[in-house]
Amino acid sequence: MADAPDMATQVVRRLEERLNLFHMSNGRVVEREFGPVWDGDTDIGFLWKFEDITESYKAKKGLQLREAKYRTIIDNMQLGLVETDLEKRVLYANPNYCNFIGYTNEELLGNPLPSLLMPYGSLPHIEQQYQLREQGVSSSYEMPIVTKDGKTKWLFTGAAPLYDQEHAVMGTIGISLDITHMKQLEQNLREAKQQAEYSAKTKELFLANMSHEIRTPMNAILGMSQLLAKTPLATRQSNYLHAITTSAENLLVIINDILDLTKLDAGQMTIEQVGFNVTRLCAQVEKTLLYKAEEKGLALNTVIDSLVPDVVLGDPYRITQILLNLAGNAVKFTSKGAVTIECEVAGVESGAVWLAFTVRDTGIGIDPSYLKYIFQEFSQEDVSITRKFGGTGLGLSICRSLARLMGSEIVIESEKNQGTTIHFALALPIGTVDDLPPRRSATSPNAQELRGKHILLVEDNEYNRLMAKTLLLNAHIKVTEAENGEFAIACVREQRFDLILMDVQMPVMDGFEATRYLREQMGQTTPIIALTASATSGEKEKCLAAGMDDYLTKPFYEDELLQLVYDWVLRPPGRPLPPAAPPKVAPVPQRQLYDLRLLESMGQGDQKFIASMLQTFISSTGTALRDLHAALAVGNLASLQAAAHKMCPSLRHLHIQPAIELMDTIENWAGLFSYDDLQPIVEVVDLQLREVIFAMSAELEARRTGGA
Repeated sequence: MADAPDMATQVVRRLEERLNLFHMSNGRVVEREFGPVWDGDTDIGFLWKFEDITESYKAKKGLQLREAKYRTIIDNMQLGLVETDLEKRVLYANPNYCNFIGYTNEELLGNPLPSLLMPYGSLPHIEQQYQLREQGVSSSYEMPIVTKDGKTKWLFTGAAPLYDQEHAVMGTIGISLDITHMKQLEQNLREAKQQAEYSAKTKELFLANMSHEIRTPMNAILGMSQLLAKTPLATRQSNYLHAITTSAENLLVIINDILDLTKLDAGQMTIEQVGFNVTRLCAQVEKTLLYKAEEKGLALNTVIDSLVPDVVLGDPYRITQILLNLAGNAVKFTSKGAVTIECEVAGVESGAVWLAFTVRDTGIGIDPSYLKYIFQEFSQEDVSITRKFGGTGLGLSICRSLARLMGSEIVIESEKNQGTTIHFALALPIGTVDDLPPRRSATSPNAQELRGKHILLVEDNEYNRLMAKTLLLNAHIKVTEAENGEFAIACVREQRFDLILMDVQMPVMDGFEATRYLREQMGQTTPIIALTASATSGEKEKCLAAGMDDYLTKPFYEDELLQLVYDWVLRPPGRPLPPAAPPKVAPVPQRQLYDLRLLESMGQGDQKFIASMLQTFISSTGTALRDLHAALAVGNLASLQAAAHKMCPSLRHLHIQPAIELMDTIENWAGLFSYDDLQPIVEVVDLQLREVIFAMSAELEARRTGGA
C-alpha cells in the first residue's frame, strides 16, 4: 500500500491530467490542448496540440509555494491579511483578519467588506486609500474599526496594490496589526501627561498662594520689628526682639529654599550674565554674617587674590546665595576658631578667568561616610543636627544645583571634629566698567527730598498696611490708605498721587485688575509699584504685563521701600538714573581688527602679559574654529552653539565686533539646525577671525623683533 504523500501526489497527477497537464518521466511538464475536427456535419476526429510548459509551471508552483509560505508567516505573526479586487470584494482573508473584525471567512469571501466595519468618519479616508492602490501607490495608516459585536479596535495597516500576471492592478492587499492595546497605552499616557501638567500648575498655584500667605504675616513681623527697634527698649526687651527677628529671618530662608528648589526642579531657574566686582560681593557676604560670627566669638576672614579682575561677568546674586549658604553653615556648625572665605585666580583662558572659591571652617566636621549623602534633599547627618542647629537640609542641594547651572561642581573635604573645606570654581568672562550696572540714585534716600510727597497705599492686610504706613510717615510722606483695588480706583478719581503702592492679592478687586483699569480706562500714568508676597517664577513678568512699573517682594526692609519710592517719585521714567561714569580711554581707530586697551589696562604696561594673552587667543581661536566646523559638519546645533558661546568672551575682550555679532547669531539661534543658513555664517566668522589671527601674529612677531 502506498504511503500518504504518494497517494496525494497521485491525486494531484490525476487532477492535472484532467486539466490536460502531463508530467513526463524526464521531469518535463507538457500541456495538452485538443479539439474536434469536422468535415461538414461529420466528426472525423481530434486535433491534438502539446506544449512544453515546464518553466512557467515551475514558476507558478514556486509562486504558490512562496505565497503559502508568507501567508503562514503572517498567520504566525498574528497579522491579519486581506485581499480585495477593484470592486472592493474580498478575494482572501486569513483567520487572523477574521478574528480581528469578528466576521467569518464565509461572510467575507466574494462580498465587499461590511459597511459597518468602518466608522462613518473613516469612509473618506478609505476611499482615498483605494484610489491610491489603483494608481499603484502603497501606504500605511492607523484606523479605528468597529467589530461585528460592536467593539472598537485600532488596526495599523500596510496596504499595497495587488497585481495580476500581466502586472496590471487587480485590487488591494492589506496586512494589519491590532494596536488597540498600544492606543489604550497612548491614551493613558496622554491622560497621565495632562494630569501631571494639571498637578504642576496646581503645585505652582499652591506655592504662589502659600508664599503669599506666609510672607504676608512675615512682612508684618519683620516690619514691626524694625519699627520696634527704633523705640527705647530695656535690655531684656532688646533680647526678645532680637530672638523674634532672628526666628523670622530663619523662617524666610526656609521659604526661599523651598521656592528655589521648586524652580530648580521645574527647570525655571535662570542664570544672569552681568558685570560685578568680586571683592565687593565677598565683602557683602562677610558683612551679612559678621554679626552671627561675632556673637559666637568666631573670627570671620575674607581673603581675595590681588589678581582677581575688577569686573567679571556672571550672576552675582546666585554666587552670593552659594557663598552665604556655605559660609552660613560654617558659622552655624563652628563653635570656636574661625571661618574663612577665599577667592583666588586659578587660571586665565580665552578672555575668561577661573575663580576658585573656598569656604573653610574649624567646626564639627562631617563623617567621611556621610559625604556621599550630603547633597540629598532634606538630608542631615543625624536628627540631633536639626534639633540643635535647625535648617531643612535643602541648602547644600540647592547650592550644588546652582553651581552646576554655572558649569561648576561643589567639592567637600571634611573629617569629624576636624573642620570642613568646601571648594567650587567658576570660569567668568572678564568685563570692563562698562559692564557694571548703573548705580542707584542714592545710597540712602534723603527724607527731606521725599517730604510732602503723596502716596496711595493699597493693601488689604491691616498689619502690613500699618507697617508700610509707619515707614512712609517716618520719612514725612503723606499716605492715603485703600483696602482693595476698588477703593484705590475711587481714591484716584478724587485726588492726585505721586506714587501708588499696590498689593497684588486682595479681595473684591486685586492689584492686577486695578492696575489695568487705572491704565486702560482712566489713562493714569502715575508710577505703580507692586507689593507682592509671591516669589515664584514669572511674578515680575505678570506685574509688568499688568501695567505696573516695578515691584517689591514682601517682606521688605525700610531702606528698600524708601529707595524704591525715591527712584520713582524723584526720578520718573522720563528721567533715567545716571549711569556710572564711563572709563576715560582713547577712541578705537576705524577699521581696527581688534582693540588691546583692556589688556593694556589689566597688564599695567606689562608687554609680556599682553603677548601671552594674544598668543592664548590665537591658539584657542584656532581650536574653537575647528570645533565650529566639526559641529556644522555633523549637524549638531547644541555643539555649534556651545562653541560660539565659548568664543564670545574673548571676542568681547578684544572688541572684535563683527565676529561678536555673528557669534551671537549662532549662540541664540532659535530654530532647528539648518546647514544652508548656518554654513555661510560660520564661513564669514572663519574668514574674519583668520584675518585677526594673521594680524595678531604679525604684531607678536613685531613685538619680538622690537618693531612694536
